Amino acid sequence: MAQEYVQASQTENDRLLKQEQIRKRWKIGVAIAFPTIIAIAALLFGVQQKQSQKTIEAIFLDTDTTNILTALPQVVEQAQQHRIRVDQLSNEANIDEAIAYYNDHQQEINQAFAYYRQILRSTGRLQQKIDVSPNEFSIALSKGENLKNLAEKLEHIRQNAEYELAEIILKYRIPELKQFLIRTNPEIGELLPNTKKTDFENQYTEGALRTTYAILMRSSGAGADLNNDGLIRDKQEANQLPCDVLKQIEKLWREATEQRCGWYRPESVYEAPDCRELKANSKSITLTRSIFGLPLDYVDARFKECGNFNF
Repeated sequence: MAQEYVQASQTENDRLLKQEQIRKRWKIGVAIAFPTIIAIAALLFGVQQKQSQKTIEAIFLDTDTTNILTALPQVVEQAQQHRIRVDQLSNEANIDEAIAYYNDHQQEINQAFAYYRQILRSTGRLQQKIDVSPNEFSIALSKGENLKNLAEKLEHIRQNAEYELAEIILKYRIPELKQFLIRTNPEIGELLPNTKKTDFENQYTEGALRTTYAILMRSSGAGADLNNDGLIRDKQEANQLPCDVLKQIEKLWREATEQRCGWYRPESVYEAPDCRELKANSKSITLTRSIFGLPLDYVDARFKECGNFNF
């Protein structure tokens, strides 16, 4: 019995010693492998980040047609994911809450604007290429794809981007305009004398005019001034103006001025004799001219495309 006990004890000690040796080897192995695992993970993350950066650059830098077509679906997905992350305000939020939320998350929300603006710009330019030089564009088509199907796909992407851009502008930027207009005495602001269009927001004193301009022309909104010259000079810039935003702005201005001031008057694109709130060189002018200056040909065409205005 004693001999069996000694033998059993020795067996148990041997087992425990082997377990301890295994644990030590495992710890050493993990210690050696851990930096390698981290390095591999970092490398993979870096590759993903680099690929993501290339995808974004293909859109934002307007590289060749094939690269844009390849990158566009991924950028659309990235835009949607970014909006989900930053668009956390309840739709029932009041004006003050919406303004405060935008001020607290301005950089992230402006980035969401930038995503959708660039999708609009890229799809618009691709659509223009299809219209102007379809044969040249055909080279960039995927196998089995035709121009008609691609044009329909691009238009679907463009419409969705315009809708998404309009939604977040209406939610986070229009409240500031409401703050100036929905009051007993609307704070209109004024177009300053001796300024030029490249003064951008600084053409105006603080108020509804300045905010309307920023919402439509600058990076804190629709950013339609793609050439950064203070004007709408081509069809693409005009098409960056979301119809739903234009209509909401028109509605707010009409209500605040007892229907005197809006984008147009029936008799003139430029002058609105009864709009005493908006003036240039002592003449009453339309909101259209106050914001966009001259020329107005492309803006005029955009309003007609949007339709359903009160002019």
